Amino acid sequence: MGALIAIQFAIGWIMPDIGKGTQPIGLIAWHLGVGATLIAVMAVRVVWRLTHRPPPSSLSSLLGAASSATYFLLYAALLVVPVLGWVNASSRGWEVRLLSIVPYPSLSPTGSAVGHAMGDVHSALAWVCWR
Repeated sequence: MGALIAIQFAIGWIMPDIGKGTQPIGLIAWHLGVGATLIAVMAVRVVWRLTHRPPPSSLSSLLGAASSATYFLLYAALLVVPVLGWVNASSRGWEVRLLSIVPYPSLSPTGSAVGHAMGDVHSALAWVCWR
């Protein structure tokens, strides 16, 4: 998972800027594909986490609460950031596919101003998570 995130951030850093008329080719296509993979992996992780309890903790109640909050925020970020990118891609009329095979549904109408704005939020949150 960590390697996928590092690869995704590197692709996002070096890919060309996305503007009106940009096509999802080259590094942008790779960014979409890795993002789709991250969403799938995180979905599996969330299902696993919900169906398998962690072993009992030997941490104090305060540290246990801090640990739980940290895990929750980490999982939330690892879900929200790629989903916002997916919303942005949908607003541009781009198809997001898992492993270039399984299409994901569109989350935003093509041309949606809100969907386009989610691209900026996606970029900002990705930067915050990386730092």
